[in-house]
Amino acid sequence: MDNPKSAITASVEISMNTAQSPLLGTGKNLLIPVVSYTQVVPKKKMLFALVLQQVNAVSGDKTRANVSFSKIQGILIKTWSKRTWTVLAPEWFVDYVHGGLSMNLRSRLTYAVTPRTNIWITPSAGLFGDFPGRYQWSIDIGGRYFFLRKLNFNNGK
Repeated sequence: MDNPKSAITASVEISMNTAQSPLLGTGKNLLIPVVSYTQVVPKKKMLFALVLQQVNAVSGDKTRANVSFSKIQGILIKTWSKRTWTVLAPEWFVDYVHGGLSMNLRSRLTYAVTPRTNIWITPSAGLFGDFPGRYQWSIDIGGRYFFLRKLNFNNGK
């Protein structure tokens, strides 16, 4: 559902068990319903989104721990110019198997070198909790080149 300034989406994701080792994944097949709300604030050149994911194991390796948690993520994108924008994305994990609440804080500064090329830096910190999806500190630097510039999936409508 959408209008010119906001949208609500719902989807279901499936994650299949491909982890032969506990270091590589959960060993479970996961069903992940997702609901999101997005609001555009044109005067402030901002976009706000709230995403809720519920992750549940439906089958998989019986010797591995069950998986059941919610992930709640807020996303704030602020455009500073046509070429520069920042993203702030706190995420909370509610673990129903082991109990507890954990939180990560992610941010990103992106610069469009050209209309087809972006570069960014993403520092992140795990603020509290002991959920496996929480990390201590991380930073990544990346880039993207868009090979296909204009795709029209709705025939100009």
